[in-house]
Amino acid sequence: IPVDMDQEEVGHLFEIYNINSACVVDKSNKLIGMITSDYVLTVLKEEAEEDALRLAGVGDEVITDGVFK
Repeated sequence: IPVDMDQEEVGHLFEIYNINSACVVDKSNKLIGMITSDYVLTVLKEEAEEDALRLAGVGDEVITDGVFK
């Protein structure tokens, strides 16, 4: 996975190919790290929450914030 790939794209790759981990490489294809499926699930959950808030017209609030915050 290229280091500059979007998080949602990485999530889709994990879903399409049903993989548990993947290597992260820089522009010269040098290994710089790994991504695991548990991290991808966390990121996708945050992205889904952000999308839901954006659809509701809410700003930087978190979904667990109270009405008056």
